[in-house]
Amino acid sequence: MEDAVLAKALEAARWAPSWANCQPWTFVVVRDAALRERLARADRSRRKPLAAAPVIVAVLGERGRSGYIRGELVTEKEDWWYLFDLGLAVENFSLAAHDLGLGSVIVGWFSAREMESILEVPAGREVAVLLGVGYPAEEPTPPRRRTLDELVSLDRPGQPWPAAAQAAAGERAIVTVLGPDRVGIIAAVAGLLSDSGANILDISETIVDRYLTMTMVVDLAACRLEFAALQARLAEGGREVGVQVIMQREDVFRYMHRI
Repeated sequence: MEDAVLAKALEAARWAPSWANCQPWTFVVVRDAALRERLARADRSRRKPLAAAPVIVAVLGERGRSGYIRGELVTEKEDWWYLFDLGLAVENFSLAAHDLGLGSVIVGWFSAREMESILEVPAGREVAVLLGVGYPAEEPTPPRRRTLDELVSLDRPGQPWPAAAQAAAGERAIVTVLGPDRVGIIAAVAGLLSDSGANILDISETIVDRYLTMTMVVDLAACRLEFAALQARLAEGGREVGVQVIMQREDVFRYMHRI
């Protein structure tokens, strides 16, 4: 990985906002193979993602700055506010890395004291998080994210925000499958959706006289295809297994069926 590319991601991290612009972070770029191996061995996570990373970036935090005004601690979060600031810097780095064609993984399951010993971190600084960075070998399907109507309230917690429901409906679709019931239909349609990055949230089906009517609620937030392209792919896939597959945006479907 070129230093110039990595520097652009670090530059994005440098510009992250922080409490009173205190910037309580420094970064250590670890390229040395022996050091990377020691850090990877100290990682306690099951998958050991650092082991395959050609570069590890250690994010160091400095306490006693975030949460303070003129030397006085003013937030009830105490000086743990520095972790919020570091999180902003790490997100900036990760988003910039993705834009540059890099992959990154955030690792926090380790003994900070052990990592600090390996890296010989000076007193007053702490290893908050390690980032494994490299060119990705594959493009994974993003996991499902909760929709806005699950997350956002209006005025008080738990009070629905209509705009969130409308936005969530815009990211969801209803897939209807109609045709003779036979083995493999559900797997075929589900496979097409999964391959595109769409997530199935719910499935219901009825079978009458061996005729299948199946409805799927699908989250399109992480879908890699345009809506029309996915519609066409599903329709073609349905024809291959002898069924009709119709995809409609959820708000359109519910309006037409008055649900």
